[in-house]
Amino acid sequence: MEDSDRDMEVQMMNYKDLITRFTNWAKVQETIQAAIVIGSRARTEVPADEWSDLDIILLTDTPEQFIDSEDWLENIHSYSISFLEKTAVGDGIERRVMFNPHLDVDFVILTPEYFSGMLQIKEVQQVFQKGYKVLFDKTDVTNGIIVPEDSAPVQLLPTQTQFDNLVQDFWYHVVWVSKKMLRGEIWVAKECLDSNLKNLVRVMAEWHAVSVLGNSPWHNGRFIENWADARLVSCFSKMFAIYDRNSMFLAMKETMSIFRLLAVEVGESLNYPYPHQADQAAERFLHTYQESIGSVK
Repeated sequence: MEDSDRDMEVQMMNYKDLITRFTNWAKVQETIQAAIVIGSRARTEVPADEWSDLDIILLTDTPEQFIDSEDWLENIHSYSISFLEKTAVGDGIERRVMFNPHLDVDFVILTPEYFSGMLQIKEVQQVFQKGYKVLFDKTDVTNGIIVPEDSAPVQLLPTQTQFDNLVQDFWYHVVWVSKKMLRGEIWVAKECLDSNLKNLVRVMAEWHAVSVLGNSPWHNGRFIENWADARLVSCFSKMFAIYDRNSMFLAMKETMSIFRLLAVEVGESLNYPYPHQADQAAERFLHTYQESIGSVK
């Protein structure tokens, strides 16, 4: 094949072609027992668009063959990027690949036994509830896939202890971030402000969506603009800071305000007391050092 023809083939490659290539290759591999498509390219609710990736569960008795090496990828198609990462759900390992020209695929690589165990987890069942497609199954392992009969996903709400712990975690780290800013550790402070604290806001937003709004949140903040409280969504442009102490201070105040609003309403809906003492302690610290926290050295 001429280079120009090969380049044209790469440019014309799409996910349908890639799935066909993968399936044709994987079916004849003795060590691969089954392959399942999950995620946006298998679901009908919020289906795939042109920017969606491809998620494939690969079941094998020799996962190290596909985790420790990336040599097998060239049998499917040429690629430019490949690395390992923990799965978003469960404790599995996935190999993330960018096939040429820019087709991103996540291979979740599991043993059949581990997969069967994961199928008992409600969160995993909800992933399959949104949709899946078995590409092939040599040993009928996919017969164990459980899809909840209830069409509405089961959303877990916190216990009183979990609620209290998350709220206190949030206010503790408000003070922690403030101290880092006072010391001039801006990178560390911003990382916590726009990562850890925002993650706590997201969890509270999920609890709020279920207990107050009656909505079904997606995992890890997916489509949060659609299921979260409109008051939270309207704050997004103010909650994130640039690399500047004054900007960070204002973003933190905005984050604190919306977190408090959501947490109080969640507490009221679940009849859990809100830990005002933690909130007030953090507010007192910020009030005391407000001028110094927001200043630039």
